[in-house]
Amino acid sequence: MNIPVLSLEWNAEVDHGIVKANSASFVSTLFSRGAIYQVGFPITQFFIWGDDVEFTQRMAKAGFSNYFVSD
Repeated sequence: MNIPVLSLEWNAEVDHGIVKANSASFVSTLFSRGAIYQVGFPITQFFIWGDDVEFTQRMAKAGFSNYFVSD
């Protein structure tokens, strides 16, 4: 639980302390206002049962990059 699903390109920025992810939980995640404006809000019916994964996957499909930041 709370472990991001890594992209196949996970290691592209690892030297900079970031790892590309396809989806993640809402634990310590940040989103820009512009990204939320473009993608919309999480689906309320999914609350607790997958809203975070669906939302971060939707962000990735919209062209936004998801990263796990180790620092």
